[in-house]
Amino acid sequence: MFFTRCFLAAALALAATAHAGPYAPAAGLAGSTAIIQSSPSFVGWATGYLDYLPGPNVDAGFQTPAKALGAATGDPTDVVVLGDSGRITLTFNGFITNGPGADFAVFENSFSDTFLELAWVDVSSDGTNFYRFPNFSLTPGAIGAFGSLDPTNLDGLAGKYRGGYGTPFDLDIFKAVPGIDVNAVRYVRIVDIVGNGTALDSAGRPIYDPHPTVGSGGFDLDAVGVIHAAPVPEPSTVVLMLGGLAVFALFGRRRMRRVALVLAGAAALPASAAITTFDDLTLAPNSFYLPGIAATFQSGTAKFNHDFTDFGGGCCWTGWSYSNTTDTTTPGFTNQYSAYAGGGNAGSANYGVAFLGAPTITFDMPSIVAGGYFTNTTYAALSMLTGDSFAKKFGGATGNDADFFKLTVTGWSAANQETGSVEFYLADYRFANNSSDYIVRDWTFVNLASLGAVSKLTFGLASSDNGGFGMNTPAYFALDDLTVTAVPEPSELALIAAGLVMLAIARRRCASVRRR
Repeated sequence: MFFTRCFLAAALALAATAHAGPYAPAAGLAGSTAIIQSSPSFVGWATGYLDYLPGPNVDAGFQTPAKALGAATGDPTDVVVLGDSGRITLTFNGFITNGPGADFAVFENSFSDTFLELAWVDVSSDGTNFYRFPNFSLTPGAIGAFGSLDPTNLDGLAGKYRGGYGTPFDLDIFKAVPGIDVNAVRYVRIVDIVGNGTALDSAGRPIYDPHPTVGSGGFDLDAVGVIHAAPVPEPSTVVLMLGGLAVFALFGRRRMRRVALVLAGAAALPASAAITTFDDLTLAPNSFYLPGIAATFQSGTAKFNHDFTDFGGGCCWTGWSYSNTTDTTTPGFTNQYSAYAGGGNAGSANYGVAFLGAPTITFDMPSIVAGGYFTNTTYAALSMLTGDSFAKKFGGATGNDADFFKLTVTGWSAANQETGSVEFYLADYRFANNSSDYIVRDWTFVNLASLGAVSKLTFGLASSDNGGFGMNTPAYFALDDLTVTAVPEPSELALIAAGLVMLAIARRRCASVRRR
């Protein structure tokens, strides 16, 4: 929070308290690990976000995740607020790597060295498996809404230092941990800590920070700065390199500076990121999209097919629709548009609903799809949970039937070649221990980055419950917050390189004719 505590800024001393704990002291003091925002050690900053899930006590005006992108400003209003237990997952143009000392730093906006709001820091190489930095808090008890913390009692927690100074994190601690590549970290997740003592540090001790807070409650993220980094190779790199070598061979060195500028411009073709939230589509309250004709609708950069055959009475559609209905209790076909989560991801209103047929998402440009949030529809979930006139109860009468409901997402290139597929179980009753059986209710992130650059995604469903007419389980699922980054077409870059080669050939021929 910041506006609710502005009046405290003059009263809170900027000097650190006496060193009471074993950890590094406040910014500017001997032994501090704080890194000032203007430090030349920073080689990059967060450039995008995979998700932003604000918790309670955040006004809408503070829920702008783009404010966490780019360099730290030190401006206490230029932040995104996470709210109680809220989180944001940031992405970068390249990998964060493990170098000497700290590898990145997290900036909060505190007004002083003692009014500190804290957060956990998690990192991931794949966007699915996250690893939390060890963290320690020795604060002996609750401090209230406007209390003070001693930074020497804190370690491994973002928010340890005042605004304008980053808290550093060193990936070296994970170098022997399976599942994370410390030289290829692509995601940093910041998770707010509710400071009433219910959250525990790595040693099982309660963590305290100012609590309760309202309006702009929880961690205020200014930026994440990268200290050690490596680029992510682009598919076009080889094309540009070969084109450059060909032009160099034909032009010689004299004109290579001009050509290099052209090639550099081609390599810098911009990539654009977008999140398909469905909230950019207009719906009346408690309603859904059913235009009564075949159509295509778009959210963000993603286009969705809505197929329709008029059998009368508004029937029947397949493909994609979108909805804001919230009914989690009514079984049956009449409730086919509700997500079992009771609304959109992270409390949003709208979300997508798919029904087989052939639901397909297409993109105007080849794109990297980092992933999206998936869950069951209420219709499918209650059918599996209790059975209905068409489908069985999952697990059967004894609960021992090895039932499942599986979603498969397949990527396709611009040449309509399959790039790969990802499976996600919307329900799984195949466990030896029945207590492990589940039907997905919450919005769950599914990582799709392994599909590579795709021009479209297709979706299939499979179930253990099948009959003479195919699958008995209702063939529905719901989607929200699909993260998409467009990438340059390799063919476009190849054309640029080829054009430069042809230009070089033409100039050499003209020069040869003049010499004759």
